[in-house]
Amino acid sequence: MKSTVLDRDICDLQNQIFVVKNNLMCLYKRLYLIRTNYVLKSDYEKNEIEIITYETKHLIVKYTKCVAQMENDLLYMMKNYFVGINEVEEKFLS
Repeated sequence: MKSTVLDRDICDLQNQIFVVKNNLMCLYKRLYLIRTNYVLKSDYEKNEIEIITYETKHLIVKYTKCVAQMENDLLYMMKNYFVGINEVEEKFLS
């Protein structure tokens, strides 16, 4: 039962990492697209672009830290998962 819960948690965490990485990719695309034709923009639009750029960079840093933490959690869970499998294997074989 414990391994089933761990297995489900591992899959959920992998899915969460996938979603956050996709969000990061979208934020990088946003930074790229917002800068197209920057020279042709009015002063008001340039100001708005600077605000959005600042907010987007802040989100990128936040999501990057989140992904790093999730990956560390995933490694920890995987280690526990394999330790549990090895314990069950030893009990079964003895």
